[in-house]
Amino acid sequence: MTNTFLDAKIDTEKRIFLEAKMIALRAVDVKTNFKDVCAKAFGGEVILISRPKNQNVVLLSEAEYNELSKSAYLAKLERSVEETKQGRTVTKTLEELRAME
Repeated sequence: MTNTFLDAKIDTEKRIFLEAKMIALRAVDVKTNFKDVCAKAFGGEVILISRPKNQNVVLLSEAEYNELSKSAYLAKLERSVEETKQGRTVTKTLEELRAME
């Protein structure tokens, strides 16, 4: 993909890099150039789509989303293991569990 509108738009002063190397675009630009924006996301870029009233959304590839989900799951698992090691668990009998249904 060379010299598309989106590439030109990103290379101008409108490109904003956040800590995560995120590209910020206006919703209207995304709508007009959706195919190019999706190609950028698929290529590893994270796109921040700015919307009115600060109701922004983030577009990223499925692979990137899966990695983030995996990282979040592993972090929860590590916290659970640490809580178990520290003895911060709750023990219930089978009858107590059935009573909770």
